[in-house]
Amino acid sequence: MTKFMLVFNTGLCEIAVLSFIMLSALLAIALGAENPETAKVIEAVRTEVPPKIDGVLDDECWKLSKPATGFTQQKPDEFQPAKEQTFAYVAYDDDNLYIAFNCLASEPDKIVANITSRDALIPRGPGADMLSYDDAVQVLLDTFHDRRNYYSFMVNPRGTQTDGKSGGGMFGGETVWDCIWDAEARINDDGWSAEMAIPFCYLRFRSVAGEQTWGINFRRSEKASGEETYWSRVGDDISSPHAYGLLTGLRELSVKHFLNIIPYSVARNRTEVGFEHSEGADLEVLVTPNLTATATYNPDFGQIEADPERFNLTRREFQLPEKRPFFKEGLELFNTPISAFYTRRMVDIEYGSKLAGKIGPTAVAALNVQTRANEDEDEPAANFTSIRLKQDVMETASMGVIAVNKYREGISNRIFGIDGNFRIGQNMQLETQVCRSFFPEMEDTAIMASFLRRSRRYFVFSRYEGVGPNFIAEPGFITRRDEKQLFIVTGGEIQPKRYGIEQIGTINFLRMVTNYDNEIMREGFDTNVSATFQNKLSISVGYDRGTEVVVVEEDEEQAEEEKERYLNSSKQVGIGYNTKEWTSSEFSFSQGMNYGQKMKRLEARTRLKPVESLSVEISMDNLRLDETAEWINTVRLNYQFTRNMSLRFFGQMSFGRLTINSLLRYEYQPGSNLYLAYNQFETDDGTEKVIFVKITYLLGTYLDF
Repeated sequence: MTKFMLVFNTGLCEIAVLSFIMLSALLAIALGAENPETAKVIEAVRTEVPPKIDGVLDDECWKLSKPATGFTQQKPDEFQPAKEQTFAYVAYDDDNLYIAFNCLASEPDKIVANITSRDALIPRGPGADMLSYDDAVQVLLDTFHDRRNYYSFMVNPRGTQTDGKSGGGMFGGETVWDCIWDAEARINDDGWSAEMAIPFCYLRFRSVAGEQTWGINFRRSEKASGEETYWSRVGDDISSPHAYGLLTGLRELSVKHFLNIIPYSVARNRTEVGFEHSEGADLEVLVTPNLTATATYNPDFGQIEADPERFNLTRREFQLPEKRPFFKEGLELFNTPISAFYTRRMVDIEYGSKLAGKIGPTAVAALNVQTRANEDEDEPAANFTSIRLKQDVMETASMGVIAVNKYREGISNRIFGIDGNFRIGQNMQLETQVCRSFFPEMEDTAIMASFLRRSRRYFVFSRYEGVGPNFIAEPGFITRRDEKQLFIVTGGEIQPKRYGIEQIGTINFLRMVTNYDNEIMREGFDTNVSATFQNKLSISVGYDRGTEVVVVEEDEEQAEEEKERYLNSSKQVGIGYNTKEWTSSEFSFSQGMNYGQKMKRLEARTRLKPVESLSVEISMDNLRLDETAEWINTVRLNYQFTRNMSLRFFGQMSFGRLTINSLLRYEYQPGSNLYLAYNQFETDDGTEKVIFVKITYLLGTYLDF
């Protein structure tokens, strides 16, 4: 341990990290040409008559197409052939890529199709089951065939759509993406079928003459049986584009340049203020087949659900997800290992512009946003700029640079960074970044390196990060400075298939943090073991323990800061019930010590569907610190009148304050919406109530250039 701390607490750590980066990068490039297994192939059929998107596979193009079949289970019996057959078809014309699925089912009455809200089929977030709510099919497209990124399109038996793009980074994942595409599905006597029409103008791919080859994969999820199957899988990696098969037959593809203008008008009535209205617009233009420019003026995000309150048992800020439409295109490019640019820092936007896409092997993103002054928060007007370039290197690596600036009241905070992502063989990955920040009379460096080894059954992840004492990143998400952190995570799972046990999993964390004076500021570990049973029950137990040094008093007259070391620990136990359809319940209890206070916490959550078109989620969170107790109670309702009309309600009572967001949304034509909302929240001056009506209208045309 002493030897470990000697290396960790000295500058040798940075030297070791940089050496490891260089050696791993060379190894990644050397192994980049591996081609582990022969890929499956499906050929797209060109059609002069587009299929009718009605979920019925009676079109001529499907009769001429040779389907992809031979799906393999990922769950519950890994590597075994799928119990139910699935056939996937691909066709195209000048404007669209068409995908069709024929999903056979021996018991059609057990098909699960509850979700009716767009983008609700996948629970977003780390560790989320990709197909966890409904029966569903999904197509994944690696349009550049570079085995790096993908587009995702999913549909359930009701024709409900969900789309996304790969989020990049070491753990991948998807970012929400609102593409305009069409889909429909039908349940029949033999199972169910689905059709999709995906416009080429919303996809990015190489502009080359002749035939193109893309990466492609298909998935199917059956919730009654818990079966999840894939068409193509290569080695241990089933989720990344490295596992995809090949899509051939795409010839003479061209993209129509489009111009979309979406003006809006909103009228609202607010407590104390009265009636007010505002107008604005968004613009989107396809500059080149792979480069999109967007702009916004006076944007209004009133239809976005408020961030829910959560208990924070740490001394760090929560990182919130980006939900605003303007920031979604190209968001994955701005996400770097060190969060030098965090779009949630930009509030009350006056105008903004953005360019995102790819030029050859180089991904490009640039953004500029002007915000207004916020007198209530004592926040001056500011201008945010970020430029991002990311270059593909060989077949398995990429290098990137980022430049960020926040300008306010004559002061600039600039951050420059360089980063790399290197894939080593099929199952290992290295990610690195070095940043330098500049602030008046202050500048400093942040460095990060992380390593991931994963397979079907386990993973090991380690991360080192050092943030200098004077590293200022106002436009980024840097929770603490003057820190050097080593973080190790291990996890794994087995599927015994005996004694009624479906799966056993574990995840473990180990962390050590010092400041730049080599004092240990935080250290500890977490461990959790969970088991899922075939009777739909699950249990979990966990334990965490660690210490943290906190500055309790800071006085300019004192020679040194006064610090106190706290022992934080907790034991947790949880139990859950999940029908693999929509009904589920979870309960957890934990107790321990939190910064010198006795802590007890009880959490409960249930999700149910009382009628076909109504989904309900109710959660309760009670936290007691010593003799002080607080509650956060939340209710979410979603009622789907039709696929284009829905009612959403969010209500939360937290810390004695009531928050309500209710929204009626009607998409009266693709890309054009009418919103009617009622919001209520607490301010320092009392209860604020807002009623508003908002209408947007998509004006779209194609350009000849």
